[in-house]
Amino acid sequence: MSKDEVAKILPQKFPFRFINTVENLDKENKEIVCEYYFDEESYFFEGHFPDKPIVPGVILVESMAQSGLILISKILDENTKVGYLAKITSSTFFNPVFPKNEITIKSKIIDQFGGFYTILSTVYISGRKIAKSKLVLSL
Repeated sequence: MSKDEVAKILPQKFPFRFINTVENLDKENKEIVCEYYFDEESYFFEGHFPDKPIVPGVILVESMAQSGLILISKILDENTKVGYLAKITSSTFFNPVFPKNEITIKSKIIDQFGGFYTILSTVYISGRKIAKSKLVLSL
């Protein structure tokens, strides 16, 4: 999926959309692979941190949640108006993400109850694990 197609699905808009493209979507296995490039001009680098900018962990969690929202939308075959991060069951950060890094986000739906979806997501840079989270999204 192109950047324009992603923009049509996600309710988040610039500067708070953290998915550029969808590289792979497997509806049968409920898995998705997305990518995002952190431009050095991203607004949060100015304050996090001025002398050694890194992507805040909450932004990485948001990128994982957005990948899950795209996956849910495609499985339901509808554009989701709004999705909510209902719970962060766990998050672990292994390495920092810097300006000019491109991340790959792999997400999988592991459970569904009503309008709640449990998502396992992992963030990578060039195959190296950066972060992982278990999230619950609601529609």
